[in-house]
Amino acid sequence: MKNESYFHSIRINYEVCRGCTHCLRACPTEAIRVRERKSEIYDLKCIDCGECFRVCPTESIFVAHDTIDIISNFKYKILIVSDNLLSINFGRITYEEIIKKLFSFGFDEIWEESIANELYLFATEKYLKEKNIPKPVISTSCPSSIRLIQVSYPSLIDNLSKINLPIDILGNYLRKLYKDKENLGIFYLATFPCKVTAIKNPLGLNKSPFDGVFLLNSIYKKLIIEKFSKEGMFFKGGRVGTRMTRIGGEENYLKDFKVLYIDGIWNLKKFFEELEEERIPLFDYIECRVCNYGCVNGILLSNQNINLNLFSLKEKEKIRENEFSSFFDKLNLDEILSDEIIFLNETINPRPTYILSQDMDTAAKILQEINLVYEILPKLDCGSCGAPSCKAFAEDVVLNRANIKDCKFI
Repeated sequence: MKNESYFHSIRINYEVCRGCTHCLRACPTEAIRVRERKSEIYDLKCIDCGECFRVCPTESIFVAHDTIDIISNFKYKILIVSDNLLSINFGRITYEEIIKKLFSFGFDEIWEESIANELYLFATEKYLKEKNIPKPVISTSCPSSIRLIQVSYPSLIDNLSKINLPIDILGNYLRKLYKDKENLGIFYLATFPCKVTAIKNPLGLNKSPFDGVFLLNSIYKKLIIEKFSKEGMFFKGGRVGTRMTRIGGEENYLKDFKVLYIDGIWNLKKFFEELEEERIPLFDYIECRVCNYGCVNGILLSNQNINLNLFSLKEKEKIRENEFSSFFDKLNLDEILSDEIIFLNETINPRPTYILSQDMDTAAKILQEINLVYEILPKLDCGSCGAPSCKAFAEDVVLNRANIKDCKFI
């Protein structure tokens, strides 16, 4: 098993942070604490969902990423653009013009992630027909939903699909397709921090097929302002892959199966809790998206209106010429969907978030101490102690991360 290093794309600029607790309250996994008027992130609990980034009023939370000039280190350069690029508002600049502007950075080919989505759906349909797989199968198309299960609902890990993330399927395929290309570089243009983390610290893969990942917001103004343009080889997805960008896209394709789709991190948490408690009827497949409406506008672009983005995406779906990418017309799909391309090659394990000790007896005693401390706390979950809840604060006290006197009510 690979020794997971817990790389996180979400970072804090401590010089700017004022410890306002907005992020503390927004974090769905209680990964943030505020100590001495500065926020800090617990690596083991962070899932890079970006909820903290979304609510930070001081812009002290940022996303680490590569700079686009690293492509100069490669001879043949391929860019995969985020599937929601179609929905992004660039003012009066059309999507086609944006693609030409991206080519001017020096890329030889540009592929839409919607092609990756189609490959993922083909593979998932095939996987769901297999016997003796735990049901319901939980989608692996959203990196943060996978990490949410790792951190908070480890009993559901066996239900995770064994299919790679869509971008990894396409990345693996391009590696195989261009294996003879000299000094090949494959890159991804991201609009979500979880995708950055998925590339820098892949789950279920011993190595990412990507050589770098850039953020759209880091080049957004340049794409708008500067007048540069270049032609290149552009591969577009069909209506099916484009539709998967928004919630319900997987359900729409997997019509022969009983599929439930859920969007929004807090809705997901409630559902996973009920699923663990066996209070959910049996489904074949669960389509999960941490963000509302799915991967529509990208939380890194604060100037976007999610409802207008969703409308724009639906309109562009309608005018796609083909149901599937025309790229597949000339290819043997079974060859593309080979095991080494579509399947995870490493086990996804629970995060050791709640492993208080490797020794079970010691862990039981620590848990007992946590419960005793919790009993004397006010149970207001006010956050004034710097922890998101009284339960989290009790754990911090027992593990010597905080002092009981930090509670303002004791």
